[in-house]
Amino acid sequence: MLTIVLWVLIFVGGVAFIWRWLGSSVDSEICFAAWTGWLVLCGVLCLTMLKFVGLGEKYAEGERVGYIVKESRKGLIFKTYEIEIQMGSGQQASLQPAVEMSVNKQEVIDLIQSNLGKSVRVKYNQWLIQPMTKGGSKYEVTEVNLVGETAEKP
Repeated sequence: MLTIVLWVLIFVGGVAFIWRWLGSSVDSEICFAAWTGWLVLCGVLCLTMLKFVGLGEKYAEGERVGYIVKESRKGLIFKTYEIEIQMGSGQQASLQPAVEMSVNKQEVIDLIQSNLGKSVRVKYNQWLIQPMTKGGSKYEVTEVNLVGETAEKP
C-alpha cells in the first residue's frame, strides 16, 4: 500500500512540475500532449510496479496443517470460496486464531466440502497484494490432503 501511495505522490509532483514548466511558454495543445504522455508513462510504470509487488507471480508458497472450520462463498462481482482453517492439532487447535484462505479450484472446494471438520494439510500460495479475482485473503489454496485418513471423494 505504501508503494502505491509513493507512486501517486511521484506522479502528482511530476505532473505539477511539467504543468508549470510547459504552461507558461507553450500553447495549450503541446501542454495537453505532454500531460497525456506523462499520464500514460506513469500508468505503465505503476502497472509494472504492481506486477513486481505481487499481482504477477506468487509471493510465497507453503503448507499448513489444521482443521477447516468454515467454508463460504463470497464476493459482489468476483465470487470465490473462502475457508477458515484452525491451525494445530487436538486441543491446541482451539487456542490458535483461524486463518482465512481463498479457494478458486472447484475440485479443491468439492474435497473441502466433503471433509469439513477433519484434519487436513493445505498447500497454498501467498500473495503480497491479492488480485480481486483471486479472493479476499492473502492466501490461495492450491491443494488439500487429509491427514492420517483417506479422503472422502465427493
